[in-house]
Amino acid sequence: MRLNKYLLENIDEEEIITILKRDCGSFLDLIKEVGLIYRGANENKPFVYKEMHSTDRLPRDIPLPIHKRLNELFMKKFRWPVRNGIFCTKLAGMTYQYGRPYCIVGIGNKWKYCWSTVIIDLWDDLKENSVMDKIIPDNEFSVVYYIGRNVNVLPEDDELLKKIVDTYKDKDLRSCKSQVEISFWFPDGYYLVPSALYNELGKL
Repeated sequence: MRLNKYLLENIDEEEIITILKRDCGSFLDLIKEVGLIYRGANENKPFVYKEMHSTDRLPRDIPLPIHKRLNELFMKKFRWPVRNGIFCTKLAGMTYQYGRPYCIVGIGNKWKYCWSTVIIDLWDDLKENSVMDKIIPDNEFSVVYYIGRNVNVLPEDDELLKKIVDTYKDKDLRSCKSQVEISFWFPDGYYLVPSALYNELGKL
């Protein structure tokens, strides 16, 4: 029986390992290939089960019109709303600004992922235009225009967003740089595993 979101605080390491072997074989194979994958979370539990977002999530930083348009473009390319995904990284130190660092482990075998070959963090690059200037020279994309407004993305910015989406791929995670954000889609949910078990995960 899969654990629900109300995990016991006193669950022991042996039971956690048993659960991961039972529910997460496919993702554990990914970890063996590419290394551990981390996510920061405001949790204070030794082991956490979470479900995917049931509805379109509100973005934490990116203005809503851009968020929606990016999801439309990602749906067309990958058939899932990448900006609604679970954002992770291969570098544990990148997760502290979002909470306690956990190792993420996907349940089942229907999970998906994608990442950009040139963009480390999409929000940072939208603000600074650093990578975007390389995609479109003299780009004048303005994030400020969209903040707090429910408007359609301007045609010139839409072209930029299309070029951004073109930099994403959904395979070869081994070649992804450690600091790059990776978006995962976990239709069956996922576990957050504490740092005390990181070494054990690599052995499963």
